[in-house]
Amino acid sequence: MKLVSAAKHVAKLILGRERIKFERVNKKVEEPPKPNIFYEDLDESKLISQNQNQFKHLVGIDGMGFSGSSAVTDFLAEFSNTTVLGGVDPRENPDRGDENAYEVDFVRDPGSLLDLERICYTDASRIKDNAIHEFIRICEDYHNSAIPLFNNDYFINLSKSFLKQITSFAFLDSPSHVSYYPKKISVNEYRRIASDYLLKILKNVSSRDFLVCDNLTAIGCSDEQLLNDYFGECKILLNWCDPRDVYARARFLPGCDWVPIDPEIFVQNFLENNKPWIDKVPKNSLITNFDDFCNDYETQSKKIMDFLGLEEKDHIDKFKYFNPKVSINNTGVWKKLENQKPIEYIFEKLKEFCYDQDNHRRYTK
Repeated sequence: MKLVSAAKHVAKLILGRERIKFERVNKKVEEPPKPNIFYEDLDESKLISQNQNQFKHLVGIDGMGFSGSSAVTDFLAEFSNTTVLGGVDPRENPDRGDENAYEVDFVRDPGSLLDLERICYTDASRIKDNAIHEFIRICEDYHNSAIPLFNNDYFINLSKSFLKQITSFAFLDSPSHVSYYPKKISVNEYRRIASDYLLKILKNVSSRDFLVCDNLTAIGCSDEQLLNDYFGECKILLNWCDPRDVYARARFLPGCDWVPIDPEIFVQNFLENNKPWIDKVPKNSLITNFDDFCNDYETQSKKIMDFLGLEEKDHIDKFKYFNPKVSINNTGVWKKLENQKPIEYIFEKLKEFCYDQDNHRRYTK
């Protein structure tokens, strides 16, 4: 039966009573749009900062994660002569606005300025073009974000200008790919251009005396030359708290496994990443402790103000964003964990960094 049906079909074709449908065969395959060189449409007219009177002091805030560093950003947001970027937990402090619920990670993001320096201007790497493409992707992602610092024409045009300065040329080497060639410049020259680019981004934010950025620098960075080359006379506030609370807070929030669940690994991570800068204050830095800030507010707030050069007369919104009587409820969180065995292990190994609630101080060794 199948042979008969096939024969009838062929006969109809020969007699012209049936036609082959060519729609799918003749349909044109749409070619992807040709990529543009990132900076070929650079608008020089949009490289003028909106703020003529720019900040005088740059302050970076950093912490170990769940360390209460937002208490410091909230405290500094209460001054009339500060602009504070990021550092808001909307669940605890919605008054400062969702637009501040971010960290200023642009410098240290994978593929951003520090990686670009390492790959293109330090290593004899064959993946320089990939690094530049990754940097472009990051710039575009930030530009399309909801972060006011980056979602504007000034930022994206400034990024194009920066990339144009650090590349020799670019060309379309295939229908779908642009190749970029970094200039043969020294690390010092790269940092000079990168610092100028970064500070222009930040100076477009506010004309107040102090600009405070959450997570601006890599925590406890020991490379003082790098910090100075990128940020100039930047002051850094490094915040920490009882490691038992860091562990406990992460357990109470889903999706926070980046804080190790295994107490042994948690202790190793703490000793590797946090102990060095807690024990020895990096240059131009001040160590602050969340437990101290809640229990001895007057002493700790004065210490921060003296370090930065802030004055009491400008503290116009005292306790509006950081109220130690409220935030003290976020200390001793470890006591609420049902399983106390990890807490006991952390205390045994990190006792000197745990907080004695009764005496309001760190335990002694």
